Amino acid sequence: MTILKLDDKIIINKIEKNTRFNFIYKKSIMKNNKKILIKTAAVVLCLITVFSFTFSCFSDKRYSIGSYVVTDENGQDILSAQEAGEKISVAPEGAVLTTIKIVNGMGYIKYDGVYGWVDLSKLSYRPDTPSVIDGDIENLKSIEISSLPDKVVYTQGDTPETDGLAVTAVFSSDGKETRQKVTGYTISFPDMDSYGEKRVTVYYGGKTAGFEITVKKIPVSYITVTLPTKTVFALGEPVSFDGMKVRAFYSDGRDSGLGILLDKDDYTVVGVKEGDASLKSGSYTVTVKYLYDEITASFHIYVEKTSVVSLLLTSAPKNMYIYQGQTFNQNDFKISAADSSGAVTEVTDFDLDYDNTEVGSHTGTISYGGRKIYFSYEVRKLEETGIEVSTGIGIGNFAGSPVNFSGLKVYAVYNSGERKEISDYEIDYDFNPSVPGEYKATVFHGDFSAEFSYTVADVNSVILGDVDLNGEVNSLDARLTLRYSASLTTLKYAQRKAADVDANGKITALDARKILRASAKLEPLT
Repeated sequence: MTILKLDDKIIINKIEKNTRFNFIYKKSIMKNNKKILIKTAAVVLCLITVFSFTFSCFSDKRYSIGSYVVTDENGQDILSAQEAGEKISVAPEGAVLTTIKIVNGMGYIKYDGVYGWVDLSKLSYRPDTPSVIDGDIENLKSIEISSLPDKVVYTQGDTPETDGLAVTAVFSSDGKETRQKVTGYTISFPDMDSYGEKRVTVYYGGKTAGFEITVKKIPVSYITVTLPTKTVFALGEPVSFDGMKVRAFYSDGRDSGLGILLDKDDYTVVGVKEGDASLKSGSYTVTVKYLYDEITASFHIYVEKTSVVSLLLTSAPKNMYIYQGQTFNQNDFKISAADSSGAVTEVTDFDLDYDNTEVGSHTGTISYGGRKIYFSYEVRKLEETGIEVSTGIGIGNFAGSPVNFSGLKVYAVYNSGERKEISDYEIDYDFNPSVPGEYKATVFHGDFSAEFSYTVADVNSVILGDVDLNGEVNSLDARLTLRYSASLTTLKYAQRKAADVDANGKITALDARKILRASAKLEPLT
């Protein structure tokens, strides 16, 4: 299709008017009336002048075929028709719209897979912006991710975010490359319901680029099962799990330490199928799984042949108390069962049922073969008693570089003796990161604090391969590097820089080998 410019239309109009002038002129000669000819010609010339002036005033000459950019932060409506058209799409701020034709200040474009009209008075004409038609961008060579999103680590089920993402288009023309930040690109996110390392793809003008994100497992620590109303069944009786409740406990505190009651659709039951009436007499293990294979809880059901008459608790844990969230070790309970035949046997596949969330004195239940016995225990309040900072890890940076606390690990210490890594702490320090030296910084968490050392290393004083920083490269440096690569020792910041002789950001046995060969003068380090 040939697109005529506005000036072309004006020329065609003038040609049409001139043709009519010639016709009138000939007619006038035939009448041989010179006065009529002169008057008619004058009138026609006036009409042509007025028509041309009017057309120029009300034409679209002030708009040009080319690229326009949406500058309104709310975007720009794309309409199905020039006047009072239905909105069929919205072009966001920064989108490049290329006109195919222009009528009465409205531009006909293709955007978002549809053709439509847009009000050019609300757009910014950009003669230097590449034209975009049918997805192809003039002189576009490639695109780059110039800034990653603020969030690249997610948990399963999270909604992906793009805040902070910046995309740059690379154009090539006449052998020169130019770069321009662009918007209006399309992003394809991977499945967020499974965990692992995943790739996000960005599309713009037929080119692609991408970046990696991490989707972590949901931080569930364990689950507990409240036994079904019935766990002993007669031969031929269908198995029922009515009354069973499953709670999930999480490490990120979302359950406030009380667990979250799960729906039946949230977990699976294996080992015994509900409704099964074909089980032979005996004991069966029922396992409840939640999210991952390692997150399980089990209990037993029984199909009677001989009935259990009584249970006896022959041995109990030395300490009959636990702290909130803790569990008893079932092996510390010794249970004997007497059946209707008079036999007494020790059993291990019994079920323990107790509350570990509410502080105070409680009564727990031991169930086996349809019989129950009870035991008393105490739940003590779990309280934080202090914090600890990982020791022996070299935290620091080189002089003149920003303060860097990567590698720091902080643990909350509880009255139960447990230690849990935390991240909601604050760090206070008062030193100049441009001056080499060993400094102290303080971690605060709640009412507790702890100090740790921060090294500002002199880049000129670090010798590659001199891991013990004694000024020499020898076999002891190789040994230190090898032990660090096997997680048998820790190194300070400057030591780690000296050990990474291949400068790949990792300290491995290959670095240790290079240092050892260099110490024996078999090969240089660089």
